[in-house]
Amino acid sequence: MTQSPGTNPSVGASAGKPRIAFWALQAGIALLWLLVWHLAALLEYAPHASLWYPPAAVSYAAFRLYAWRGIPAVFLANVTATWLTNEAMGGGLAGSDLIVGCLLVFLAHATPYYLAARLMDE
Repeated sequence: MTQSPGTNPSVGASAGKPRIAFWALQAGIALLWLLVWHLAALLEYAPHASLWYPPAAVSYAAFRLYAWRGIPAVFLANVTATWLTNEAMGGGLAGSDLIVGCLLVFLAHATPYYLAARLMDE
């Protein structure tokens, strides 16, 4: 006995699983990135500058393993870290300046690692 396509109950149930898996992956990468960023404070040899080196490995790994799917997590983590750094340094940026600053820091951080990761696939 064959079921019509609209009557299979498992089709509707599995439709949301890829979306949940995608966002779970994003949360995992972002949390790992931020954890590594905070742990980098133990290695900090120049105020705030050296905090960015250890999470760069997480960014590269996310881009190497997941290609474009790593971008949202790295973006979220990077913007959060930039905002926290801004607050720790006295909150010098606010409003649109902070938004532009976060975006520029993300682009400066992510672009070389994304391009390097993609070039390694070729």
